[in-house]
Amino acid sequence: MVLYFTHRNPKTRDTITTKWQLSNTEIAKVWMNSLWLSDSPIVKYAESFPSLNDVYETSKLLETYVVSLNEIGAELPEWVASIDIDREKLNTLHENFHKFEDRVAGRVDKASLPIQLSEMKHPEKLRVLDLFNKVNMTVHTLEGFDNVNKNRNVVHSYSCFRKSVPTELKPKVTDELRKCFVPDVEEVEPNQPWLSLSYATIGKNLWHCFQDNDASIVRQGLLSPQVLVSSDFNINVKQSKNHIRKKYQKTFPAIEEVMSNHLYKLCEWVKENNLEDHVDLEAAENRYIFTPCLAKLIYPSKTMSVEQVKELTSEYVIREFGLMDASGQFIIRKGSS
Repeated sequence: MVLYFTHRNPKTRDTITTKWQLSNTEIAKVWMNSLWLSDSPIVKYAESFPSLNDVYETSKLLETYVVSLNEIGAELPEWVASIDIDREKLNTLHENFHKFEDRVAGRVDKASLPIQLSEMKHPEKLRVLDLFNKVNMTVHTLEGFDNVNKNRNVVHSYSCFRKSVPTELKPKVTDELRKCFVPDVEEVEPNQPWLSLSYATIGKNLWHCFQDNDASIVRQGLLSPQVLVSSDFNINVKQSKNHIRKKYQKTFPAIEEVMSNHLYKLCEWVKENNLEDHVDLEAAENRYIFTPCLAKLIYPSKTMSVEQVKELTSEYVIREFGLMDASGQFIIRKGSS
């Protein structure tokens, strides 16, 4: 099946239709069905188009957000804006933020905080939740900048979209469904955008900790594997020198081979950091930890430049979405705003 979006520019009223070939996986089906669980619009809430010129501005935003959280009792370590990213300090900040969010949400240590989400009036609750989201996304953006510095061969850009669905309606990530959380072995074509399932979880899973070299989260038992399928999704695009070589590649390694390679690196990292007693590497939530691909762009063309994706997701809003069959006939369609 094909998923389509109608994007509209509020200023010019121009519209663009994009079509996406859905992946033939159970997670893609479950996610697609979740889009119809509420009448809320699809809205963009964050983006990351890494440019080293933006590092200081993003770091300054984080500095401001940390001050705001500390005003309500977060006691987060000070963050001072800089063009250099201190990954150890960023990991510590992320860890302490995660602990504070857990406490405010009432999941742990309720009695030691002056505020609780459950006791806040609606406007204040929305403000605090928005601040949580901004801190979380800004930290991830800075981590992305740092990764660009370390690996200039690949630049991953994305925009994040949300469609609010009541928590009680969100499907659970069962062990069987979690087996879909594997790398996409059939590489997208050069500059081919794709949709991925949003993590939609505050905190890190084991793979995030490995990527960030953040062993402290594991030692303290603060891993946060995704437990619900959110209707949130990301529109992604990558630029890579390797795409030039992969353009003519017609065969791909088996998923098992790719998984084995990733898990070998993960296991080595766990051993090097003496984490064997803190994490079960056989558990599904620690083996199937990759971001599932939901769909790939097929119209108006298979490819878009990073600049085109940024324009589409920044200047246009999603006004309608739906499903089409192979012949182009509508199966279902729904307004987004």
